[in-house]
Amino acid sequence: LDTKLFAQLEAQAETLRDFSHPPAELLCQIITRCIALKAAIIEEDEREQARRAILNYGHTVAHALENAAGYGALLHGEAVSLGMVVAATIAQQAGMFTKAGVTRQNKLLKALGLPIDYNGSVQAQDILAAIQLDKKVANKQVRWVMPQRIGQVIVTPMPADVVQNVIGSFFAERIPNAEHTGLKWSQS
Repeated sequence: LDTKLFAQLEAQAETLRDFSHPPAELLCQIITRCIALKAAIIEEDEREQARRAILNYGHTVAHALENAAGYGALLHGEAVSLGMVVAATIAQQAGMFTKAGVTRQNKLLKALGLPIDYNGSVQAQDILAAIQLDKKVANKQVRWVMPQRIGQVIVTPMPADVVQNVIGSFFAERIPNAEHTGLKWSQS
C-alpha cells in the first residue's frame, strides 16, 4: 500500500531486528504510517464492502493455516507472512506479479525475521478446506487479495489450477483437483 514504506523497511530491516537497541523513533514513524494507512482505508470503507478487503493481504492462507494447525501453533504474524508468500506466488504464477516482486517481498519478510518457508505438518488439502471458512468467500467464491506490484493489490478470484499447484507445492503435496472442497477458485 506504500512503496516508500516498503523501501524504508528494506533499508532498515537489520536495525528493526536489533532488539538489544530498539530504534524507538524509527518504530514510532513506521507504526504511525501504518496506522494512518489503515485508518484512511477503513474510513473509506467502514463496512468492508470493497477497498478495505485489501488490508487482508496474506490472510486467506494465514487464517486457513491457523485453523488447520490449531490456533497458537504459529504467531499470527508468522501465518500472515506465509500467506503473503503463497499469495505472491499465486499472483506471479497467474501472470499478475513479477518474479522480481515475489523475490523482493520474500527477501524483506526474511530480513525482518518472518518465515517464508513452511515445515509444519498441515497438508494442502487441509488448507484448501479451511479456506472455505474465510470471510472473503462469498457464494463459495474465494476473493483473493493479490499483489500487482509492490504497494498495490487487488481483490480477485484466481484460476483453480494455479491456486491448487501453489498451495500443493508450498505445503509439500499435489492436489489432484479441488472438487472435493466445493469451492470455485475463479469465475470461469
